[in-house]
Amino acid sequence: MFCANFLPGATVYAAATPSVDAQTASLILQIQSLQDLITQLKLQLERQSATPVAHASTPMFKIGDRVQTAVNLNVRSTPNKEGIIVCKEPAGSLGTIAGGPQISGGYAWWNVNYDNSCSGWSIQKYLIKVKIDATPPSIPAGLTATPVSQSQINLFWMASTDNVGVSGYKVFRGGVQIATTVSTSYQDTGLAASTTYIYAVSAFDAAGNNSAQSASVAATTQLMLTAPTAPSNLTASFLNSTSGPSSVLLMWRDNSSNENGFGVERGVDGVNFSQTTTTGPNVYWYSDTGLASGNYFYRVQAFNGVGNSPYSNVATTTVP
Repeated sequence: MFCANFLPGATVYAAATPSVDAQTASLILQIQSLQDLITQLKLQLERQSATPVAHASTPMFKIGDRVQTAVNLNVRSTPNKEGIIVCKEPAGSLGTIAGGPQISGGYAWWNVNYDNSCSGWSIQKYLIKVKIDATPPSIPAGLTATPVSQSQINLFWMASTDNVGVSGYKVFRGGVQIATTVSTSYQDTGLAASTTYIYAVSAFDAAGNNSAQSASVAATTQLMLTAPTAPSNLTASFLNSTSGPSSVLLMWRDNSSNENGFGVERGVDGVNFSQTTTTGPNVYWYSDTGLASGNYFYRVQAFNGVGNSPYSNVATTTVP
C-alpha cells in the first residue's frame, strides 16, 4: 500500500494493483463458465427439437427401389435401435424397399425385403441405391433342331448379348417353357416317335429381363423301328450248268419295308442250319454254288437294327 499527499494535512490510501497471474486465472474461469453455458443451451435446444437434426437424414429412396447394404447390417423388427434383430445382412446384400421412411433416434429407417427372404428395418445411411437394369438381352439367333432318335431332338443356337451379362436361356416347346439352361444347346428327350415338335428359345439376365423368343423351328422324331416281317414263299431250285459249277437258286418274297438285309441259312437234315451268307435290303434271290451231291435245306430271315424277323418256310432241293 502506498500514500500520496494531495491536500495539506490529508493522507490518501490506494489498494495495491492485482498481479498478472490473478488476472489470467480470473479470465480462464470466465471462459469456462461461458463454455458450460453454451453446452447447456445446446442440450436444451436438442431436447426441445421434435426431430433431432444431428443424425436425421433426408429420405433418399422410394418404395420399390433396389438397395444394397454398404456394411454388415443388423436388420430389426421395428424402426429403432431397440427393435429385435431379425437377421444380419452381410455387406453387398440386395433388397427392395417395401416401406418407410420412419425417423427414429435421429436416423431414417426403411423396411427392406432382402433377396434372401429376410425382411425388416434398416438404417438409410448404411444402404446404397442400386441402379436397375431394364435392358433385356438380345434375341437368340440361329436356332436349329435335329432329331437324333425316335425320342430325342437336339437344339443349338447362337449366344445372346446383354449390357450387363446373359444369365441363361429358356427353352420352349409348343409355346410352353420346358427347361432353363446356361448353355447354348439343349437335348430334349422322352419324346414320341414320328412326331413333329416346334421349339423356340429366349435369353434372360440377372435383373430378370427377358428377350423376346427366337424364331421357331420344327423337327420330327425318327420313325419307330420294329423287327422286319418274315419273308415267305421261299423256293430252292437246282440249276445244272455245262459251262460252270452247278448251283441252287433261292427265291423268296420280301414282305418288309424296314429290313437292313436278309440272312440265308443252309442245312442238310432240315433241323440244323448255319448261315451261308447275308444280302442287302430289298433282295429276293440268292444263288448258292460249289455244292457237293446231296440233299439241301434252306431258310431265310430279314434283319434290322431292332432284331430279326421270324424265319421263312423251309425249302429243299437235291444236287445230283
